[in-house]
Amino acid sequence: MTLLSEAIESILLGESIHSVREGFLWGVLEALDPKDFEERWHSLADGRRREIQEQARNFTSDLVRRLAERHEGDERACAALLEWSDRSKDYETFDALLCHFDFPARQRTLDEGRRLFPSTLTSHW
Repeated sequence: MTLLSEAIESILLGESIHSVREGFLWGVLEALDPKDFEERWHSLADGRRREIQEQARNFTSDLVRRLAERHEGDERACAALLEWSDRSKDYETFDALLCHFDFPARQRTLDEGRRLFPSTLTSHW
């Protein structure tokens, strides 16, 4: 089972996307506990820190896309994506939600997405 598959299963069992993303960061740093994570994170050079943040962004983008595509219409996936969209304001999450799910707050999410992102990215919603 791949890391993405395991992450999707965890989300479907109730873990948040934020928590999965944090777990990814912990794994990259091989952190043992919160104090160890903080020490390792702060000991990194700025360039390495940016590189790890980019890896986490890429992982999360892949995660939300696959979650939406493989579990289209699943209320658990939709709830996780809605929570993450409120927190992250990430285009990939808005796109995954608006392309693969029908939910009560869809119009609000659509309006917010169109406000946040250029029309060239949102016209297909």
